[in-house]
Amino acid sequence: MIKKNGKYKVYLSDCCSFPRIRKDSIPGLFDEARQNSQGLIFVRIQDKWAIYNVKLKRLHGFLFDRIDFSTSVFDTNTENTRYQIKDRYGYLNKNGDYITTAIFEKADLFKEDAVMIKLPEKQPGYMDTKGRFYFED
Repeated sequence: MIKKNGKYKVYLSDCCSFPRIRKDSIPGLFDEARQNSQGLIFVRIQDKWAIYNVKLKRLHGFLFDRIDFSTSVFDTNTENTRYQIKDRYGYLNKNGDYITTAIFEKADLFKEDAVMIKLPEKQPGYMDTKGRFYFED
């Protein structure tokens, strides 16, 4: 990723050469660009985020209002990412696939294999990394 004049350009580069050889890029300039430890690339234009994989293939368009970078996204012990669309939360796995859509009104960060969640009209409960819900009766 290269920042120039306050905008980011994202390139696929040869990691073994110095200086890095620019092979391909994600079209466009972005207000922000980040990469997590699993290789997902997150780019922002204005207030929306999109997600690309390490080969610069777009996985999700600009529909995310928030991606949690300071927590699970960059925690190498946790492979799942919490995101927000409007006033709801959901989770992506390490490949950028949906574990759940944005259905939770409250959602914590994964701690190992489980996360505390709250669905509308339900008591708080837990969800595992496979997207299975557990609620007390």
